[in-house]
Formats: sequence, C-alpha cells, structure tokens
Amino acid sequence: MRLARRVPVGGAVFDFVDEDALATQAGEWASYVAKKVTNKDEVRLVQEPEEVLTPLFLRDIFKIAEKTAVVLFFDTYERTGEFLDNWLREILEGRYGEVSLNILITIAGRDELDKNHWAPYEGLMIRFPLEPFTEEEAQQYLTRKGITNNQLVETILRLSGNLPLLVGMLADAHPNDPNQVFEPSSNAVERFLKWVDDPKRRQVALDAAIPRCLNRDVIAKLRGEQEADELFTWLKETSFVNERTDGWAYHDVVKTQMLRHKRLSSPQGWAEIHGKLAEYYDSLRNDLQLEEEKKQRDPSWQSHTLNVLYHKLYQSPQRSLSLALHEFLAALKNQRKFAQQWAQTMFQAGKDVDSAEVQR
Repeated sequence: MRLARRVPVGGAVFDFVDEDALATQAGEWASYVAKKVTNKDEVRLVQEPEEVLTPLFLRDIFKIAEKTAVVLFFDTYERTGEFLDNWLREILEGRYGEVSLNILITIAGRDELDKNHWAPYEGLMIRFPLEPFTEEEAQQYLTRKGITNNQLVETILRLSGNLPLLVGMLADAHPNDPNQVFEPSSNAVERFLKWVDDPKRRQVALDAAIPRCLNRDVIAKLRGEQEADELFTWLKETSFVNERTDGWAYHDVVKTQMLRHKRLSSPQGWAEIHGKLAEYYDSLRNDLQLEEEKKQRDPSWQSHTLNVLYHKLYQSPQRSLSLALHEFLAALKNQRKFAQQWAQTMFQAGKDVDSAEVQR
C-alpha cells in the first residue's frame, strides 16, 4: 500500500482502499495459501518472498562473481532506498553469506546515504557528489558530442544552467543552429517533481520558486493560512530546498528552471504572484514605522525593500526600471553598502527575468 500510493497519478486510486480491510484480507489470504499449497517451501515463497528469493538471487550473483566483476546499480535512491536500504545492509552484513569483493554496488540518489546506518562501511565507500558542470566541463562534454559552434554552445549553456541532465538532453537533440535548441524547463521540472502526484504540492513547488527567500509566512501569502503549515513542512523536506541563515531557498539550478517554466506556462499567474509578494514586503517595511533618517540603515527595512525592488522588477521590468535607478542613486548618497546590495538585486532580477535592459 505504501509503495502503491507513491505511483505518480495512479497512486491516488489507492486512497480509496480500506487499509484495515485489506490487512484482514491479507491474513485470510495467508490462511488460504497455507491450506491450498501443500508444499511447505511454496507456502513460504508466497508468504515471505524476500526471505526465500534473496538467497537464490545472491547465490547466482556470487557464482558469477567468482569469474568476473559484477556491478549492481540502484538508482533514484531517495525513493527506492525506503525499501532497499535495510535489505542492502543485511546483504553486506553477511546475513545471506559472505559477499565477494568482486561485487561493486553503485547507489545514486538526491540525498547522501545515512551516515549513522552506513558508518561500518565507510572504509569501503567512495562518494561522488554531482554538482552542475563548470563551464569548461560543459564545453568538453559538448565537444565530445560533436557540438563546437560557439553560438550553439553558448545557447545550450544558458538554457541548461550547466545542469548535466539538461546539457545532455539538449545535446542529444543534435541541433545545428541555436534556433533548433528546444526550451528544456518543462522536462527539467517534470524530473524534479517526478514523484509528486499531489496537485497542491506540485503547484506550490512552482510558486515557491518565485520568492527570493522562503518561510512559513511567505507560503501562507501564496497559498493561504489553512494550507501553509502542511505545505511549508513538505517543501523543507524536498531535496531542492535548502536552509540558509535568513530562511529557506531553492537550489539555484532548480530555481532557474522552475522560474522559466512558470513564466512560460502562466505569464498572468507569474505577474500576479510577484505583485502579491511586492505588496506583502511593502506592508512589512511599513509596519516597522521607522523614521525617515533611520530607514536606510535598518537591516530589516533594507531586506524588505530589496524584496519589493526584486518583485516589482519581475512584475513589470520596463515600468519599474527608471524608479529603481532613481532609488539606487538615493541609496548611494546615504549608504554605499546598501546601494551595492541594491545593484546586486537589480542584476539578479534582470538575470532571472531574462531582461537584458535590466541587467545592463
């Protein structure tokens, strides 16, 4: 039941299954099997498949490993590990016999293996953290794929954010000119949210990429007070949201793809969320009720003001740009450090909204 409910889309069907009734039926099924299947080995096979099949599976693997190296790959471990982790460690502990040194186990997942559980095997393990390509690594990869046109390479790197998955997807399309490079954000977002079948969670995952920083109150502003606690708790547990000193934020590469997908798929919804957040941060800075001469040097006021700037530039870059430059000059006269943060915020907004004018 736990596994079935995680199947994207189709898993929702299992919400209608009475789990207690199913458990009763499972007990009745076990009794039925015991009566109908007379061979005791067959009874155990039906009732305890893992206990019966694991030794048989490993016997064959160990036999092959006597002659040649064997590699076992376990992918998407952030999900499969829930069912495989104990089983794998029991194998390594020797529960089913001594494991040949000719066997290599490769585990791939978004999260690092639990060091508390895997500490006994640290001496046998090598970890490879996979980060986005450096520009040099991405160019080398594209060269090996036969893509050397500078303009084409530049387009692929810009759209992919140097994320290996997306660089590979764009390169595999074998484009001949930059106009043939397809927009990868929808595919990327689908990969990030592959195991999220709750429509509310999928929606908040997209919407929550828009704020510069996340907390429970921001989620309440986006999705309402009633759902805020549940959705914020879920977001914090995802692999692409990380805690910072000022709150929580998306991984940069994930954020870029989420923003692009949201902007392309719902321009109106995109603008509305930025407008809502600009108003929210404006109300927060007004609630401070600071005197005019103290505002520019107050850290909270500065933080709220930079958020207002960011979301207004996002919502309407052309309309907000002249005012943003005027206020930058005012900040430059009063406090140089704040003016520098202002300039960085403008540049980031221009980059995220893909506005060459704002970046310039």
